[in-house]
Amino acid sequence: MPVITVTKNRSRTRQSDAPFVALAPVSPRQEALLKRWLAAHAEERRWQTLLEEAGQDFLDCADGLLESLVNAGAVVAIEKLVRGTWTIERMAWRDLCTLQRSRGIHTADERQAAREETRQQLAALADVCPWIQPAIDNCQSRTLSTEVLKARMELLKALATWKSEQRFGMRRDFAQYARQGTKDITLAEWKWLETHVPLETLGIERLAFILWLGGSLTLKTASGHVDTGAMGFCGLPMQALLGDTRVLSVPQRYWLIENRTSFERQTAKVEQGTCVIWLPGRPPNEWLTALGWLLDKAPAPAHISCDPDPAGIEIAFTASALWESRRLPWSLHRMDPAHWQHGPTLPLTDFDRALLIRQASQGHLPPSLAQLRDTLERLNQKAEQEAWV
Repeated sequence: MPVITVTKNRSRTRQSDAPFVALAPVSPRQEALLKRWLAAHAEERRWQTLLEEAGQDFLDCADGLLESLVNAGAVVAIEKLVRGTWTIERMAWRDLCTLQRSRGIHTADERQAAREETRQQLAALADVCPWIQPAIDNCQSRTLSTEVLKARMELLKALATWKSEQRFGMRRDFAQYARQGTKDITLAEWKWLETHVPLETLGIERLAFILWLGGSLTLKTASGHVDTGAMGFCGLPMQALLGDTRVLSVPQRYWLIENRTSFERQTAKVEQGTCVIWLPGRPPNEWLTALGWLLDKAPAPAHISCDPDPAGIEIAFTASALWESRRLPWSLHRMDPAHWQHGPTLPLTDFDRALLIRQASQGHLPPSLAQLRDTLERLNQKAEQEAWV
């Protein structure tokens, strides 16, 4: 039975004379309300505030839940005499941490530890990805909940690996990559990301995909002719390559170049008969579909030039599959160490080495890419093709 103690100022307390051990089973609705109350970490709560948190859905459960908590020794009910009636004014937890843990709710200390761990991970991420620093600085606000802070950290980590893997795609592609669902990044999160991170620079597009082409290729659409080399290079909406579009001049070869600067440089001086195509990092399905259409209309061999690094191997492998599936020849171009080994290089990172190990274990690489993989591992070096292509 609860013990009633009358205090000064027309107040009294009601509490169990036994320490809190466990709460007797309560109804599902009372359980739901209890979890609402336990989400806050204040040791003492105003009763009016608790009623407001209950809302219309659980208001009728509040009094019964309070009595169960008092009888179990979980809380002290603090009442005040108002017009001759004892009215609940406040409620104080006797062992908030134990009750929170029993319901799977993190305590204040656990939340603080989780926040500190998240901040340390963000700091470590900033050391290897300085471009993330503005977003990390924004995460320092103490008004952010632990859940929001953790969610933002996971998005930034996904961005870092997306960049390391040299991926390219629409926002829905990044959402699928980061959270396994194309709509699983909220509008508020997108707004936060675009405010603090250069999404387009990281290969995350918002608008329609463009296939960038240069050199020798002429197309006929319902509206007229397109000469891809007439202005050096041009960007075509990928849907423009479908439907009634026809290829008027079939190139002798295609040259796929990963680095955008290198692509633009080579379109200005490419020899006649070569169609140069910008190969975005980890090309998305829309790009592969558009290029596959072009190959079906105008089949020709391909040169593929990517950064000589582990991600570049993955990109070249993905692109080459379009030629492999059509039994068309392709080859790596200017990726041999003779072109880059004695120029500016970079050491392999832990991510690079892990990717090389995975590539070796899967055993799916064509001989030319497998040889490049072995060379990168032996030299412990990689390079960026902009220096020589």
